Amino acid sequence: MHNHVPPDYRCVFCLIAQGLFGGEVWTVEADIVFRDDSVTALISPEQWPRNPGHVLIVPNAHYENLYDLPLDLGTRIHEVSRRVAVAMKAAYACEGISTRQHNEPAANQEVFHYHLHVFPRYKGDELYKSEKSRIEPQQRARYAEALLAELGLEGLPEPAAFQVGVESAFTVTAQSLLASQKTELDERYGKEQVEAFDVNALRGQGSAFVVARLAGQPVGCGALCALEEKTAELLRMYVVPHVRRRGLSRQILASLETEAREFGYSRVRLEAGVLQPEAIALYESAGFRRIPRFGRWVNNPASLCYEKDLQ
Repeated sequence: MHNHVPPDYRCVFCLIAQGLFGGEVWTVEADIVFRDDSVTALISPEQWPRNPGHVLIVPNAHYENLYDLPLDLGTRIHEVSRRVAVAMKAAYACEGISTRQHNEPAANQEVFHYHLHVFPRYKGDELYKSEKSRIEPQQRARYAEALLAELGLEGLPEPAAFQVGVESAFTVTAQSLLASQKTELDERYGKEQVEAFDVNALRGQGSAFVVARLAGQPVGCGALCALEEKTAELLRMYVVPHVRRRGLSRQILASLETEAREFGYSRVRLEAGVLQPEAIALYESAGFRRIPRFGRWVNNPASLCYEKDLQ
């Protein structure tokens, strides 16, 4: 109803809801402060100078505006906005909260996917007279962390609920997980920039593929294969979007390191792309150190390479 979406429109909020970041999507995984089956809330990549840390709340399914939004989904968005507002009061010590939502171009709607702004307010902040600007992920991270501390992670599985173990890389399950990861990387970097992964590389000795499951359903994976006599490469780490931010990537990484030790490797190496800040943060916090690009990554300026000694 009263729709204005142009032909061939690529909806950034739909990409975010699917866990696809990079490219035209300025949001990163670390911006997400709440997500369930119907709604996602995130620190906006664009901020107003005297109201930093404002949040966008979007339905995961695509509805262009308020006219199209189902009533039950509108109720859920209102519930989440209340939770975010209460968390903002505690996290930011702000003096008030404003919500704002636009419908149609004449009302300043710029993204044609319903979204609700939640602003921290301060006396004399002149929110409606100031101009927004884009801020970097590192600046946004402290607001996300502060809100997460207040919001908690209600509705998401506890880390103990995941089971991570070695499985065959040549099953339908494995191929589905690898295909999902490839799709996400294509969205971030462009198809022409992402190398195809030959699963036959995992047939050799000293190779392993691990799958993470939740209630029996596959939700993540990772692989290792021989690089040098005492060095393994870790690769194809992936977690499906709806269970992220629960420490599962760290569990998969730890499982791969355990497998590497059992194979007798003394070090592991890996590559992460420059458009994957959440992966880079994970590896650096897990004790990996930057090294010069190696192997097939040597001439790829979008690659960052890391190494870790196994004790």
